[in-house]
Amino acid sequence: MKAFRNKLRFLSYIFSITVLAVSCVPENESMGEAGQTLLKLYPKGFSIVSLKPVDTSQTVLLFEVRRDIPGPTALNKQTTAVLQFDSDTSILNKFNTDNEKDFIPLPLNLFATTPELVDDSMTVIFNPGEFAITIKITVPNALNFDFTKNYALVYFLQNVYGEGKKSLAADSVIIWGNKKSLVIDSIIIVQIQALNKYDGIYAVTANNPMLDVVNPAFTGLYPFKYKLITSGANTCDIIDYASDAPIHPILNAAGNWSYYGGFCPMPIFDASGDGTITAVENYYGSDAGSNKRNCVMDPSGINKWDVTTKTIKLKYIMIQKANTTLTDPWYRTYFDEKWTYIGPR
Repeated sequence: MKAFRNKLRFLSYIFSITVLAVSCVPENESMGEAGQTLLKLYPKGFSIVSLKPVDTSQTVLLFEVRRDIPGPTALNKQTTAVLQFDSDTSILNKFNTDNEKDFIPLPLNLFATTPELVDDSMTVIFNPGEFAITIKITVPNALNFDFTKNYALVYFLQNVYGEGKKSLAADSVIIWGNKKSLVIDSIIIVQIQALNKYDGIYAVTANNPMLDVVNPAFTGLYPFKYKLITSGANTCDIIDYASDAPIHPILNAAGNWSYYGGFCPMPIFDASGDGTITAVENYYGSDAGSNKRNCVMDPSGINKWDVTTKTIKLKYIMIQKANTTLTDPWYRTYFDEKWTYIGPR
């Protein structure tokens, strides 16, 4: 049986550093920054990096180090910035606590950065004429990710040498936990996620009414919404949006919200990527629960994810082998559905 798991999630907002701050520089202190070269990380606060769930190497932008300069004279000077990696996870832990999240650091053996980390720090050099330096991440094999985990990386600007200084903007100065002696004035938390193209939120409607041959009083509860959460290159876990659980909502004989225990359809997409659904499995495994439920695809359906619209057309059948008058092949409930893509999770 496939256990219910915490899923990969991502935030749809840029989180404010102010929320996490326990010490801020008064506003009048930041007024002295006029006319100076200031070093900052961009985007500041929180960002998301999405990768494809493939076993080939991917290199993408992680974030940027930028210098705001007052004029051409300063631009023609050299600046060196040292970034620190949150190796003891004190910043990430604080973020998790304050925002009820469960991020863990992306394991060091799963990625490399350019520039590379040396003893948990990274050095970048602005040569004359340079405004920004990109920090990149390379992931050799995203299939090595544990898709039950939520990964993140945290960096902060530690020191600046040469032309420029760390910004003392009132909304970005923080003193963190056991780093009480360290004032951090530019910080970024980057969520690292591997998402396949099917991942997202879908509105589920019926092409034809749901039919339960054992209890016809059980009917479909349409429309409802599903979250498709990447579990592999060609698979997604299916989570009911309203209950945040792997179920298929229905209406019972009294017309109230209900669901079939131990049952949730999980389409398997063809490895070619053309959107063809090759099978429909039960999220909980075969012969799940006391009713021994399972799921099979109905081959009479279109059974495909449309590459252009991201719409899924799917016919499938719930099998129930126990506590029923049914005989082999044990087909109890027939579903003929359209899953319309709404947007990302």
